[in-house]
Amino acid sequence: MRESYGETLEFDRWLLALLVSQAEIYVQTWGHIQSDGLTTTYNSGQTPGKNPAVAIADRALKQVVNLLDELGVTPKNRRPGKPTGRYAALLAGP
Repeated sequence: MRESYGETLEFDRWLLALLVSQAEIYVQTWGHIQSDGLTTTYNSGQTPGKNPAVAIADRALKQVVNLLDELGVTPKNRRPGKPTGRYAALLAGP
């Protein structure tokens, strides 16, 4: 980021701290999913259901992507300026 934008602002540091926090949550929940599986049982083993870690990991991953996008480091943000010329509409995407 420093190479692209120069000195980081205090706001960027907060965003980076949030990014690291959400990434850590994702890593921890992914570890739980690997050891416990995608599903679990409730009511003394009588009712199967989705492992709650899956939903937590999903939310954390969405936050990671949103924060990366906000910081301008996703592939979408690295694209050059708006396309021009004959195929501009096609290259611009949906």
